[in-house]
Amino acid sequence: MTIKHDTLTFTRTLKHPPARVFRAFTTNAELEKWSPPDEGMNMTILEGTCEPGGRLVWTCGPGDAEGVRVVSDYFHVAQDTAVLFSEAVYMRDDVLSVALVTVSLSGSTETTLEICAQVSALDPEMAEGYGHGWNAALANLEALLG
Repeated sequence: MTIKHDTLTFTRTLKHPPARVFRAFTTNAELEKWSPPDEGMNMTILEGTCEPGGRLVWTCGPGDAEGVRVVSDYFHVAQDTAVLFSEAVYMRDDVLSVALVTVSLSGSTETTLEICAQVSALDPEMAEGYGHGWNAALANLEALLG
């Protein structure tokens, strides 16, 4: 088995202050709205919070169908400026990918958002799909913020 490693960077300028964007990244109800990686997919947080030492356990799949399970561990959460977490994606009990994700926010009336994801994928499709998923989720975030 070959493990694929990749570093992905996503940058957006959002017409909202960092406090508003930060809230979208750290509030469970908002995360569920914008995080689905594709149209027709649902993300449901089963447990947890986005705080230092916190863990979120999600499910993601089409409609009510069983999909993947995502476990996110939060290491650093700095109000309105940064979030650092790991994200492991599982299909049943098999890990598909693990990523270290850094979210950086800067600005005053607008937010410069930069996300760096260092991904290790055991499933070759996950390596390609990871970038697609983040791009789709960020488009959802922009739509949510208006």
